Amino acid sequence: MNSLTDQKLLGDYTERQCEAAFAELVRRHVDLVYSAALRMVRDAHLAEEQAAQVRKDQTLTPEARASARESIRQQTEKAIQTMLGEKGWDQFNRPTYNWWLDTINPRPVQ
Repeated sequence: MNSLTDQKLLGDYTERQCEAAFAELVRRHVDLVYSAALRMVRDAHLAEEQAAQVRKDQTLTPEARASARESIRQQTEKAIQTMLGEKGWDQFNRPTYNWWLDTINPRPVQ
């Protein structure tokens, strides 16, 4: 399988659902998978977890993307809460905050 071009492997996967072809593509381009995950989740640790999940399962499920997105939201919220303190957090403008988070890291359309 190593002698096949990426284009041939992609064709095998899309036309015949050849999992071995997809696995080979992931193996060849694991750094690309990581960098795409890093752009999506904006956190090196989470991106590595996502890339490892893709290597293991040979796919990036919508559930895995949603989990990473929610983790980012929680980390961001915790950092803001720490900066503002409890009193400031209670007065924080959540609609604007939610709009900002959706702008930089949108949730998928259901």
